[in-house]
Amino acid sequence: MRITNNYLMPGQVRRLDALGLLSHIRVEGATFTLEHRDGYQRLYFSSEGEIPDLPDLSHILTTYLTFREAVDSAAESWLYRQGFKLAHSLIRMSAQQQPLRRVIGEAVRAEESEALKLFASAFEPIEIDLPKSGHGLMESLFAVRDSSGAPMGVLYADGKTLAALAVEPEARGQGIAQSLIAAYVSGAESLPGDYRVWVVDSNSPAIRLYSRVGFAPDGLRSNLYVLR
Repeated sequence: MRITNNYLMPGQVRRLDALGLLSHIRVEGATFTLEHRDGYQRLYFSSEGEIPDLPDLSHILTTYLTFREAVDSAAESWLYRQGFKLAHSLIRMSAQQQPLRRVIGEAVRAEESEALKLFASAFEPIEIDLPKSGHGLMESLFAVRDSSGAPMGVLYADGKTLAALAVEPEARGQGIAQSLIAAYVSGAESLPGDYRVWVVDSNSPAIRLYSRVGFAPDGLRSNLYVLR
């Protein structure tokens, strides 16, 4: 049985390979893929059977991986043997119908550079599946701006998956997040499937926000592990 934590889509793999951001290590029937981003690497692996020990990764400063499905106990034991530590758990929330809209400010397209700047100030790099520089990989970006044009909030989506949302601390409580979500769902209406978002299970404010606009936990959990 294949054991894997690789959730990259084929198109993402092709783009990352073309940019020289992936390395593949194949040993003992398993493949380890390292994604190189801004001084850290993210590890994916797949194996047809028992997962062999990791090759020498002593040169890596930070490696992390996320299971996008129920964690296999054997794979989890393997992670701990390799020195990984559980960073946090996530829950997936879904919305089968278009979430409720509460538009306070107009959400418009955003530039990758400004989105990454806001995300970097809002999240630790290990808490979201985003690099510190985008290399043109972020396609669906929305922002709500102040009168000077500066973004007060930014949302990044990949298809019908809401990947990250951040609002400047001084701008919270004004409905900016709802405006961003409204713009996102409007642009993704024609895509198949449900809307999805992954949320750290201890992030109560985020869970309340997504619940208000129509998302609900769908039972899928995901654990994120770190090797330092």
